Amino acid sequence: MILFLGFEVLSSKLRELGLSYNRFNNDKSILSCFNGNLSILKSLDLSHNKLTAGSGLKVLSSRLKKLENLHLRWNQYNDSFFPSLTGFSSLKSLDLSGNQLTGSGFEIISSHLGKLENLDLSYNIFINIIFSHLRGLSSLKSLNLSGNMLLGSTTVNGKGLRTLEFLQSLPISLKTLSLKDTNLSRG
Repeated sequence: MILFLGFEVLSSKLRELGLSYNRFNNDKSILSCFNGNLSILKSLDLSHNKLTAGSGLKVLSSRLKKLENLHLRWNQYNDSFFPSLTGFSSLKSLDLSGNQLTGSGFEIISSHLGKLENLDLSYNIFINIIFSHLRGLSSLKSLNLSGNMLLGSTTVNGKGLRTLEFLQSLPISLKTLSLKDTNLSRG
């Protein structure tokens, strides 16, 4: 009890919180850490847990209005969790690498996270359809799609594109793009 009371006092001053490798496996286990006032928190790392989709992130987004960096890499998220990210409208950096995401439903992210500058989607199971959903991220500067199942040809906005022509559909603000290990020579 004393430990949690101390965390509540400390939490009102926290700007960064790392909770990776804690074996969280559900929303209740995460939410129990957020009883305090975390209104000024800028960065949250929940990487390398066993988290799956649920309403916990939706609840957190209502409490963490100033959050700019969210690290959710190497959990067990699938596409059903995309709607739970829509409340994080202040996010500038989002790391979803190493989950089980295919991109179905990703368009909801592009329409709600307009301030997003850095996006890591590496080592998921995205296919080329992801390109048609990235255009809405007009502030995006860095994108990592390494280790996904991208092919050398794709369809974007109804047009068949070959090889790297799909790059034209990416946000004009993009400065860094990583496509390592994506099978671009095939297709």
